[in-house]
Amino acid sequence: GYYFDNVTNLTKLKIPYKSALGKPTVTSAMAKLWQLDVCVESAGLIESSTQLGVAEDARVGWDQYDYRKPRAIAADLPGAYFNRPQWDESYGVFATDFRPPFKSMEIWPLTVTAPAGQKVVITVEGMAGIQAAMDVYLVDKEHLCYMDLRQQDSYSFSAVRPENEFEILVGDKAAIEQELQ
Repeated sequence: GYYFDNVTNLTKLKIPYKSALGKPTVTSAMAKLWQLDVCVESAGLIESSTQLGVAEDARVGWDQYDYRKPRAIAADLPGAYFNRPQWDESYGVFATDFRPPFKSMEIWPLTVTAPAGQKVVITVEGMAGIQAAMDVYLVDKEHLCYMDLRQQDSYSFSAVRPENEFEILVGDKAAIEQELQ
């Protein structure tokens, strides 16, 4: 399906012909320095539309790289999203969160959805694109644990509630060690 975010109250929607052919009409993707893809699997269902990263021309806050996440058709589907009510008070659920380049560390709060009690596997791909000097960690805020995603790119847990809170930390070793204390 499609999601049309009509925040400007357009009366007409013109879809460029190029996009129908699968050719992107926006070239800003070339400015992406790196991207991580988050995949969530539970009860044999997989959702993999969540991404985070850094782009040269990204801004702090909502920008051209940050896309809303359409609501799921069923409440018991696994998924992940970035809850950003500061970007939009009426619907702050986003599938992507790209940031400008940073010096020591960035933290991406992430919500993972699955029915309570179900086993869930989170897989994060794309670490090879991040500078080797940067560490990448997944923090499970519900179970109070963390793991180095460079050592293992997937994490299994039992959902405590339908919405489980995580963080993905990317940064230099000293900044991450201080954050994890």
